[in-house]
Amino acid sequence: MSRPNPFLDAITDPAKNFLAFFAVSVLFFNVFAAGLSTLFWDNLGGWLQTVTGIQNVVLLRVGILLGLAALLLLAIYATNLTDSVRRLLTKLRLVDAVVPQDARVVPLTDTCAGLIAIMSLSDNSPAEVALRHHWNRGDRPSGPVFDHRHGLRYCWLITTPDSLGYARNLHQRLIDEGIAEQINLFYGDYTLPDAANPQQPLTLNLSSAEANDPDAVLHRVNSIYIHAQRLGLREDDVIVDFTGGTKPLGVGAFLACTRPGRRLQYIAGRESPELLEIKVDYQMKAVK
Repeated sequence: MSRPNPFLDAITDPAKNFLAFFAVSVLFFNVFAAGLSTLFWDNLGGWLQTVTGIQNVVLLRVGILLGLAALLLLAIYATNLTDSVRRLLTKLRLVDAVVPQDARVVPLTDTCAGLIAIMSLSDNSPAEVALRHHWNRGDRPSGPVFDHRHGLRYCWLITTPDSLGYARNLHQRLIDEGIAEQINLFYGDYTLPDAANPQQPLTLNLSSAEANDPDAVLHRVNSIYIHAQRLGLREDDVIVDFTGGTKPLGVGAFLACTRPGRRLQYIAGRESPELLEIKVDYQMKAVK
């Protein structure tokens, strides 16, 4: 176990060292913010009035603050800023990891652009139930701007030598129904980029030796996320269904999603299947 960081403890916990906490959290950041504000308005205020044509100082400042707030919200919610900050903090050894804090199960009502599922030894597989849910009869939200996160566009089926034939049967049914024209279906010998070994790409068809290996599925799912990113999808545009296949394969798919940004679902019931999503909240674990 790594040793506690006395400096971080001192500046983040007033009970450990109130003077250090006060000096850094109150004095330093307040003085720094005040100095930055003075530098900005004194040096750029006149130039901004000239450029914008707004001579009312109060109106100019309100407009700039609203613009900065909009840019901040855009950076938080429209980019992977949170993940980037988390990776930076981990790299700097300020935090050890992001760990699950709690989990809850909720009905899955929306659809995703990408689906990862494990093919079962059945023509009535959970993978098909999940696929048809996210395809949603091809229904797409109307409007001038298309949001690719709504409605299935890409589906990856992880197969074994025994389940490959069932995946082909599913693909044929989708072709017969005209659904395959709207969905990119990847399975079998389709190759994936392997971040661990770029010279030897993976396929979506597990070998007989990998058919009960959780790590094999975990590795495939991680590689699928790389492929999805290259297709223009974010991690939260893709959802993983771990219902099908053997239990070890389901465990591997589940473990691949124990990180922020990745969505996880399963199907409960056979006669009247219900799709459920596992929502996980995370917290940063400080270096100890």
